[in-house]
Amino acid sequence: MEFDYFLHRHDLKLSEKQDEDGVICNGCKKSLLGLSYGCDRCKFYLHQSCAELPEEFRHFIHPCPLILKIRSSFTCNACYESRSGFACCCVKCRFAVDADCVQPGTVKSKGGEKHIEHLSHRHPLVRLGNLKDDEALCAICGTLCTGPAFGCSLCNFYLHEFCLETLPQKIKHFSHPSCSLILLTTPSYRCGACEKYRCGLTFRCEV
Repeated sequence: MEFDYFLHRHDLKLSEKQDEDGVICNGCKKSLLGLSYGCDRCKFYLHQSCAELPEEFRHFIHPCPLILKIRSSFTCNACYESRSGFACCCVKCRFAVDADCVQPGTVKSKGGEKHIEHLSHRHPLVRLGNLKDDEALCAICGTLCTGPAFGCSLCNFYLHEFCLETLPQKIKHFSHPSCSLILLTTPSYRCGACEKYRCGLTFRCEV
């Protein structure tokens, strides 16, 4: 069985790999075992599940469609880890997340707790009520979350309820009047206003 795959110039053939073959999936970079698609000429192989990932993703962390690509190296804008293989990219915004981070339902809230999806973080955020933890700093304003807040305990990520509700996804700013600035998460950037290096949430020109 042959498969016309959009990220490779040759058709991929379905086969079954054994553990001793020592083949790595070009998409997820994990060991290939069982049914897989491959091109022996180019030594290009994918798990069957990886080959069936869609070409385009929609995710609440980014307003634009994310296109699936394979990159030799990139930094994920969701978990900030250095990655290779599958990258879900928005070329216009210079934004990329790895395939694990963009999958829906990566982390689910426990029990019946209220949770929301917010563009500032890749996981759903759970309503936490009044926090008293001295280490629970709001990722937007940087002050202690001593009142109602939302958070992801897995990532130690917290937001004041007020900051979360008032943070816009797009702004106009006098320092860059030619176009709108869109909110993005990024591992590192240099602020165009104060010229300091920062990480996390930033507003960037969408053009």
